[in-house]
Amino acid sequence: MKNKNVVLKAVSLALAILMLSLSLVSCAAKPILELEDKTLTPNIYQFLLSRMKGTLENLGYRTDSKGFWDTIVSASGMTYGEFVKIQVLEEAYSYVVADYLFDKEGLTLPDEDVDNIEELMDKLVERAGSKTALNAELSEFGVNYKMLKEIYTIEAKMSYLKKYYFGENGEKIPEERKERYLNESFVAFKQIFYAGYYYVTETDEQGNTIYFVNSEKKEIAYDKVNGTTKMSEFGKPIEDKYRNPVYYDAEGNIAYDKVNGVVSYVMNGKEKVLEYYGKDELAKLKERADKLAGTPMTAEEFEKLITTESELDGESGLRYLFVSPSYYFNQKSEAKYLDDIAEKLSEMKVGDMAVVESDYGYHVIYKYANEVGAYSKEEHKDAFSMFFSDLTDLLFREKCGEYETSIVYDEEQFEKTPDMMDIASNILY
Repeated sequence: MKNKNVVLKAVSLALAILMLSLSLVSCAAKPILELEDKTLTPNIYQFLLSRMKGTLENLGYRTDSKGFWDTIVSASGMTYGEFVKIQVLEEAYSYVVADYLFDKEGLTLPDEDVDNIEELMDKLVERAGSKTALNAELSEFGVNYKMLKEIYTIEAKMSYLKKYYFGENGEKIPEERKERYLNESFVAFKQIFYAGYYYVTETDEQGNTIYFVNSEKKEIAYDKVNGTTKMSEFGKPIEDKYRNPVYYDAEGNIAYDKVNGVVSYVMNGKEKVLEYYGKDELAKLKERADKLAGTPMTAEEFEKLITTESELDGESGLRYLFVSPSYYFNQKSEAKYLDDIAEKLSEMKVGDMAVVESDYGYHVIYKYANEVGAYSKEEHKDAFSMFFSDLTDLLFREKCGEYETSIVYDEEQFEKTPDMMDIASNILY
């Protein structure tokens, strides 16, 4: 009986795999996109959708919620699910055109790229246990081993084409185009920051912050110029726990050397413990920020105030932000304030000031003109780490767009593809 069950299970599995392969072949017979002999099947489109869903899941979005996909995102009533499917369809155009252009240019993938694809496919088979097992996994995303290899090959061609047209690091892109992209996509500013929080420090019995001679905290720093010592009942100076005389101010509080001394912060592991100011303190901070932003001044005058007013250590330099909406924000991030600053800057003229409120406090921002060639300067390398990659992607999409009218689009096949709620989330392939 046991052997019979094993045989039945094996037959069932074989039939399932057969039906899967037949369904995949059936879907592949009618492509969604077609450019001469290059096609994009519903299966590959579904795979691209699964990748997008996986990306959104990694960013912390509720991709398992129907309400998330049904959210209306346009005046026409388009849902977020519909919007994403159109976005991925536009990406799919690039796959078809890339495959077409690669042949048109008479290019051949380097042996290294071919070997890398083979090696990757072998590793996927090894991880899954067998090619049959891998196909079972891939079927969840609408493809099989052969189709996945085809996708990886097209992506390798796309990468090769970008280097062919624009260079390894954008060196074939005209300087004028780089500057135009810089000014279309980035804004420059400096800021004065008023923190809406403070770090908790070690305090004495009166609740005053203790200042030490150095970070080793083995000796308290006193204001020996303005402070005075007090005598104990035995006629000797009152001493601290380090057996040094204590200096007091006129109100009887300990007179610390706040100029030369250092404070010791209360720590939670490796992080400083912080507390937020109440409404009254925040109102005063906002008043200071608004007053500053409402005072006309030159860039030089603003920069002088950064050193005396701002509470951001080591961030007095010029900073660049990318202005694409929600570029800095996702469901797992607290950096939305950068989006708010970028949005505000895009509305300002060079030399204007404004206040942006964040969870951290108030940012008084001053807009600067973009520096020529800012994307190549060492001091801005973090801000422009994706500059050439993003510009190359943009230029490649523009090149692919030249062939959009030549592509045959089967709307009926597109409409048959599953809703985003029903697409599996792909974070592996």
